Amino acid sequence: MLLSRAARLLCKIAWLSSKAQGMRAGQKVRLKAASPLKQRLNLPPEALGAVLCSYRVLRGANAAVRRLDVRFSSDLIVWGAPDDQFEPVEDASEASEH
Repeated sequence: MLLSRAARLLCKIAWLSSKAQGMRAGQKVRLKAASPLKQRLNLPPEALGAVLCSYRVLRGANAAVRRLDVRFSSDLIVWGAPDDQFEPVEDASEASEH
């Protein structure tokens, strides 16, 4: 059965949002265009990094903030950045699956 274009788009959005929910070590990411980190670090738009570690920092009884450590190069590692500043980058092999 063929999916309509709208259904394929919804599947893709759901897949990407699930990837953003729990980024894993080794996953390729880039800083979002509007991220203050991108401007502060003066990274080019095509700069890709690899997640070293993903974790939650607990604040208060129920609040938790997700953080990432990301390596962009041997000279640039971003430690403890909020995960909402990043977006996952789809590998060519993952793109062919969807």
